[in-house]
Parts: sequence; structure tokens; C-alpha cells
Amino acid sequence: AMPPQTQHDRLSVADYSMIGGGPRSSMLKMGLAASIFLNALLLLHSQNWQWQFDGIMDARGTMAKNITNHGYIPHPKILGHLHYAKTAGTEVNGELAAHFERVCGHKGYSYDFVPMNKKGNGTMMFNNREIDIVAREWKHYNRGRVPLVIQQEIGFEDCDYISLESSWKSWPRIVETTLEEPGIKMELHVPCRDPLSHLMSQCNQVHHPFKCEASDLTQQVRKCLASPGRFHRVLQNHSGIELKCFNPIPVKPYLDYMAGMLQRKRIETNYLHRDTNVSRNKTNECIWYNETAQKKVMSILLGMDYHKFCAECMNGPHNLLREKASAADLTLWEPLGREVATSTTASSTHADLGKHYFEYAWQDLPEGQAMALGSIGINQEMWNSGLRPPSLERKWSNLDPKDRSVMESIGLSDKLWPHTDR
Repeated sequence: AMPPQTQHDRLSVADYSMIGGGPRSSMLKMGLAASIFLNALLLLHSQNWQWQFDGIMDARGTMAKNITNHGYIPHPKILGHLHYAKTAGTEVNGELAAHFERVCGHKGYSYDFVPMNKKGNGTMMFNNREIDIVAREWKHYNRGRVPLVIQQEIGFEDCDYISLESSWKSWPRIVETTLEEPGIKMELHVPCRDPLSHLMSQCNQVHHPFKCEASDLTQQVRKCLASPGRFHRVLQNHSGIELKCFNPIPVKPYLDYMAGMLQRKRIETNYLHRDTNVSRNKTNECIWYNETAQKKVMSILLGMDYHKFCAECMNGPHNLLREKASAADLTLWEPLGREVATSTTASSTHADLGKHYFEYAWQDLPEGQAMALGSIGINQEMWNSGLRPPSLERKWSNLDPKDRSVMESIGLSDKLWPHTDR
């Protein structure tokens, strides 16, 4: 019987009749042997891909690599990064945008990160209004520090990884407006540093020398908080959001983890580190020499939603890097987790630290917040005299999008807005 012919066969019916002998017999045999050999190689190649695919699934069923013979396979959830102040968030956002596709971040997007990285040359570019078209329209912003209102206008439909430095309310809004209809959930990564070191880093950012002997340590803590409105316990109960946590210091273990979740860019760039504040001099920080103050301050911090969540999460299965946690990490977080679990205190310090924003004296505001307020026309003289620009007399819903974006970036929301009708 004649073998079936396909469009790829180069042998005619007459050729097959001569395979058993004749002047073309040797040539035809060599051709068939080569064809069989190539088909075997293709089969082996496809099996090898499948073996690789099967071998890159970890214990949780999550892909450790994202390239298969079918191409890029995205993570089943949209990945989010809650950029809490002084948790290496700029570094995380920048490194991922420099090397991976579809990163959408306040501190940079994948699609334009290569030229932005070169222009910035390792700076935040705050004072260069001519660096790009964003900077020309938005004071203190640029393509490496994107206003929330522009992020919202771009949308998040084409993002695999979203990094935001804004109010916690932004996350439910993204889920409800972007992800609910296609039925996609969000896995939100929350950075968790050593609470005391984290606080001192914030004090350094806002130039507040923490006073361990002060009679009111809660006020000392409050003066240092740079972003109290970026996390809320409501996020833990949202049906469309699954919270995970990780230690961001050092940052490399988390970047290595994310390398297995995202697609590499065709053209990558080396991320140029951008300093966001002056270097700390830890020897001048009294907290490290005062055990009494350490205990009191830690108790204050663990009363906040954010640090309470971290103490619980870092000791459980939702810690992304728990399998690689150092002995120092375990020594730190295990007792904090026990303290939170056994705490009988029902009150939360977070509400006290976050409310009455407009009652603070100008000099008590963190520098970053004072700078943001300055960008919408509020200066120290106006603030201390009780004068407010017209924008502050409007309802939250009637604010100019630029003003609302600035307010959200410093942790304000409609509930914290001073207008009585909001």
C-alpha cells in the first residue's frame, strides 16, 4: 500500500516504487533517513519542553518559570505591590520595570523605563521641569514618579504587576473597576520591615530626631510616619484581594522570587538606584540604646493595622520568602506574632495616628507631605494662620483630579477630608 501523501512530501508515487532498488534508491533512502531523524529531533525537543514545564512547578502549583513551548503564561492573578514608605519600594518598582514586561508603577512603567532611567541618571528628577512632558505639567512628578491620576487614566488592564504609593482605597477601586468583570483576583504583596528600624528610617526621611525621653511617645511615632494611610485592615477581608507579605531588606530575594512570575523584556536596562532621602546615621538614634523606649514604641506600632498585619503574616504561610528566611528574621517575627496573638487590647493606635490631619502644626508634618501640600499652593504661613486655598473648601468629590491625586499620595481620603460635607 502506498503511504499517504502530504503537502510536505517531496517524493512522487513513482519515487516510492523505486525505493527497493534502482539508480535513485540510495538517494531516496538517505532522504527518508534524514526526514525520520529530523522528526525524531522535533519530538524529543517537544518532550524536552514538556519535561521542563513539568519540572518548574513548585509545591504550591505556581510556575517558577514563565516560558514554555506555548510562550509566556501569565500568573493567574494580577500581582500588586503596596508601596509603603521606606520599604525599598522605589528599588522594587524600578528593578522590575527595568527587566520585566507589563510593570505599571508609580515609580516607573516597563514601556518607557529604559529612556527614563537614562535621563534620571540615578536621581528622582524632582527639580527638573524639562526632563519630560509629565514633569512640565506636574510639579514634583515625572515619568519616574507618575501621578496617580495619570495611572488611573492609563488604566491597569494591561498590567501583570501594579505598584502604587497611594491610599489603601486605590486597591479595592482597581479590583472593582478593572478585575471583577473578567473574573481576575489580585495578589497584593505587602513589604514588612523590622518595625523599629522601619520607624527610624521614616524619622530620617522626615528629618525628625526621635526623642526617647519624651513623655508622649505616641506623638513621637506619629511625627515620623510618612504614609499612615496606605494600609488598612479592610484589605484583609476583601473578596477580590489576597494579601501576601515579604521582607524587603535586602531586596534581592524578593526580586529573585518575582523573576519567576514575570516576563523578561526584550531590551532590558540596568536600574540606576535613586536615593529618596539622606543616609541614616544609626549611631545617633537613641532607640537602640534605650530598651524601655524600644518596648513602648514596639507596643505602639503593633497597635497599628499595618504592623499588626505584618507580625501575623510574617509568621505564616503567606510570607512569600518564609522558606528562605534568615535566623534573624525568625528571631524577630516569631515573638512579635505571639505578642499580637495574645494581645487583649481592643483599641487601635492607627486611627489616632491617622485622623485630625489638618490639626497638625506645619512643623509636625513629614517633609514629603509638606512638599506635596506646597505643590497645590499651601505654604507654612497659610497653614499656621488657618487660611486654606479654595481647593480645600470644596467637597472631596469636587476636587480637581490633580489636587485629589496629591492628597491621596500623602495618605488622605474622602473620610479624612476636612470639608463637612466631604
